[in-house]
Amino acid sequence: MLDDKQTENIEYEKRLAAFKKRYNLKEINTSKTTASAFCISDYTLRLSRSTGKLLGTEAPKYTKYGRAVRYHAPNLMSWNEKFNKAELDNE
Repeated sequence: MLDDKQTENIEYEKRLAAFKKRYNLKEINTSKTTASAFCISDYTLRLSRSTGKLLGTEAPKYTKYGRAVRYHAPNLMSWNEKFNKAELDNE
């Protein structure tokens, strides 16, 4: 029998898999791939890294490997959920 924590983890993994499939994302994504997935320009995404805001909400977390910027799918899913919640709150 699964406990609550294990059930939460399974549900989270299912949501993450569905999110990656819906937006055609990998576990680790380039700036270009991420911008394309959310129908925004690469410039807008780059700008969000310096302003800290993307589409009126806190910008998604990213990791730098030297000069390369990468976005991890769980961080993008978290940002997407915050963005959708903010959109609903503004309606």
